[in-house]
Amino acid sequence: MGTLLVALDGSDSALRALEFAARQALALGGARLHVLAVVPPVNVYGEVEVYAGEERMRELAAGEVRGILDAAGEALRGASVEFELEQLDGQPAEVIARRATEIGCDWIVMGTHGHGRLGAAVLGSVAQSVVHLATVPVMLVK
Repeated sequence: MGTLLVALDGSDSALRALEFAARQALALGGARLHVLAVVPPVNVYGEVEVYAGEERMRELAAGEVRGILDAAGEALRGASVEFELEQLDGQPAEVIARRATEIGCDWIVMGTHGHGRLGAAVLGSVAQSVVHLATVPVMLVK
């Protein structure tokens, strides 16, 4: 048994990572999932700042992340896997790596996706940072 931290950002690769982690939890004889989504700092400037404001933009971002966690919870309810959902604020890679250590997880599972013309061949910046910051193994799901 043990704990797998699953980091979600709403991407297709993150959803595949969640499915993979659920299968692994069952295969490991009942490991539990700690599903984490991070609300990143909001950069608000220009007209957006005038019309929406930083607090309103943060509320919108937090609501979007809550929706990601709600969808994850729905997906896991029928999977016979013990899980916990958590939403935190901060720089995603730093929060993911720190939280994995704090809860004593055995490994981190997260999706990765590329940017630019190379597409999926390039590791996403958050995934790459987590690999460097984490003190536990990191499983990246494409």
